[in-house]
Order: sequence, then structure tokens, then C-alpha cells
Amino acid sequence: MNNMDVFPPEKRREVMRRIRSRGTRPEREIRRILDSMGVPYVYQAKLELGGKKRTVDFLIPEKRLVIEYRSCFFHGCPLHYRGVKGGILGKEWWERKIDRNRRRDRELEELLRRHGYRLVVIWSHDRKRIREILEGVLRG
Repeated sequence: MNNMDVFPPEKRREVMRRIRSRGTRPEREIRRILDSMGVPYVYQAKLELGGKKRTVDFLIPEKRLVIEYRSCFFHGCPLHYRGVKGGILGKEWWERKIDRNRRRDRELEELLRRHGYRLVVIWSHDRKRIREILEGVLRG
């Protein structure tokens, strides 16, 4: 066991399985703000993009606008991600995981662009500015 982790491997796996990817606190906050603004949206919208089915956090159909919330750590934020030190799963495992997330994000961005959607990414470091970001994007 890696001495940097406070949990044994079995407990660490259980903890990691509980990390939510849908219905997160920031997503609930985005929903609350969009609702308060009276903006019609589809949460966890399924889109067919060039033969690939993709799920996006929020779709505002009338504006062909997609809103994605991304964690600076799990999505490798260009401003804040500085790699990982290791942990129970190991440095290489985390680097592969975050690299896969980044590739999947870039692929989604390209598919959305090619199919005429605009994308707004709200990073976790922007969490205190969610309303401001949404108001700015939805004005146009």
C-alpha cells in the first residue's frame, strides 16, 4: 500500500466509486440558476453527433448552446492541473485517466463545433461566478 493514502485499497475503491459524475452540487446550482432565469434547458441531454451519441450536462436547444461543468482536477484544467503525485491508484493510473478525460473533452468540443453548437465550459475554479457566466452567455 502506498503510504501517502490514508485508506487501504478496498476502502479507497469504495470512496472513489461514490464520487458522482451526475447530479453534483455545481450541476444542481446551474439548474437552480437556469430555472430562476426562466431558461428552458435539457439536463443530461443525449445528442447524436456524427454517428456518436454523447451526453452533455446542459443543452439549451433554442440557442444550440451546451453548458458543461468540469472539475479542474478530473478534467485537467489548463490553469490549475499540475499532475498527480500518486495515491493508492498510482501516478500512472491517474495520468492515464485524466488524459482520457481531456481527449474525450476535446473530441466532444470538436463534434459540437462541427454540428453547429456553441459550448460554454464552467470550470470548478469559476464556481463563484456561475450566474455571471450564464447571464453573459445567455444575453447574446
